[in-house]
Amino acid sequence: MSMIFRKLRFPKFGFLPAGRRGLSLVETTICIPIVLTIVISMLIVFQQGYRVLRKIKMRTIACYLIEEKLEEKGIWPQVNGTTSEGYSIIPSFSNFRRVVTISNGPVYISDLKRVDVQVFWTGENNVEQSITMSTLISSF
Repeated sequence: MSMIFRKLRFPKFGFLPAGRRGLSLVETTICIPIVLTIVISMLIVFQQGYRVLRKIKMRTIACYLIEEKLEEKGIWPQVNGTTSEGYSIIPSFSNFRRVVTISNGPVYISDLKRVDVQVFWTGENNVEQSITMSTLISSF
């Protein structure tokens, strides 16, 4: 085994040049701040990534809640006039509120209704955020 290390010019105790057995104080004091800088920057990157992940999660849930309500409104056979559901809590999703507005569609087609669904949630720093989707439904 020692023949292999001699041929590769490695000392017995690792990859250090012959005659050296460890790091000097100067090398250690230079190495520690570099390693700490790398570790701290990685922690900051992970923290930012987690924050973005939470935002995306809340927006995705809001989109699914809107889609759920639009599909529910789409199966209604007929809605007469203009109706609205107020700013109400969504069951099983206490952090989310929803507003649904049904109004007449374009003037030239009387059988169309416009459905607007807006979902609100409390985001970062207790700031209320929202997302809105609209669609047209018909009685056909």
